[in-house]
Amino acid sequence: MRWVFLGQGVLGAAALEALLTTVTPAAVLTMPWPGGVSPIITLARARGVPVRTLERLGEEPDRRWPELAGPVDAGVVGCWPERLTDSALAVPRHGWLNLHPSALPAWRGADPVGWQLLTGARRLGLTVHRMVARQDAGPIVARDAVALDEGDDRAEAERRAGAALGALAGQVLARLASDDELGGEPQDEDAASWCPPVGTAVLLETRAMRAGAAARVVRAFSPQPGVAVAGLPTDQRVCEPAVGERLDAGTSPGEHRPLDARRVALACQDRWLAVRLLTPGPPPAVTELTPPGATRLPRG
Repeated sequence: MRWVFLGQGVLGAAALEALLTTVTPAAVLTMPWPGGVSPIITLARARGVPVRTLERLGEEPDRRWPELAGPVDAGVVGCWPERLTDSALAVPRHGWLNLHPSALPAWRGADPVGWQLLTGARRLGLTVHRMVARQDAGPIVARDAVALDEGDDRAEAERRAGAALGALAGQVLARLASDDELGGEPQDEDAASWCPPVGTAVLLETRAMRAGAAARVVRAFSPQPGVAVAGLPTDQRVCEPAVGERLDAGTSPGEHRPLDARRVALACQDRWLAVRLLTPGPPPAVTELTPPGATRLPRG
């Protein structure tokens, strides 16, 4: 059976690495990796798998498909930001399998890992589902979950989720090769919930948050899409939180003190929170989060 992998990012790389232990794609399609060598490209080339880099499949990928991968029976998607068009969905004979790091139908949409970390989740649900025109709504063909440790940031959570999803997808491809039919369990639309819009950067208001909750926000959203802090320059982003000592009587929540050239201490409601400053960049739109997401986040 010929299949193709379409993915990028930390989760996509971990998923492909797990897949390559049992099955080999006819081609790997990925995005250019900013600022360095893509781990996805490195993995594929080490196994002799053809690699194609592209920004998006576009409206009519069937016209480009001969140069991208040729005829394929199935496709596996790991963290691809583009919504596939109907013509793209129709290219593989058996369609596409999407690797989604949540227990669908909960947390549909972009960045389910970050928003689940924000809620303090100790486990990430994992879903392999068949792709349909509606986002993350196709029949479910496999499920699993991975445990998270207290200090895990989004990169570590994405690595764990990607590795487990890749292993799960390998099992699904084996089933497809032998049975030639996947089927799947329809999702419960009444139970569906959604992540906030893609690219949302969080504005941290430490006067309204305890240090533990603020640390959870920083771990969930750094380095991307980013965490800004009220009282710091609007284009500054922070990462690597560490909860410190309790505030003394002379300190008010919302204060901040430099620790060194790259770190600053933020006074939350109960304790200091030390964070590392990232290099400023173009300021994206931010959404205020005070306290963290009590009314915006879906259940599940």
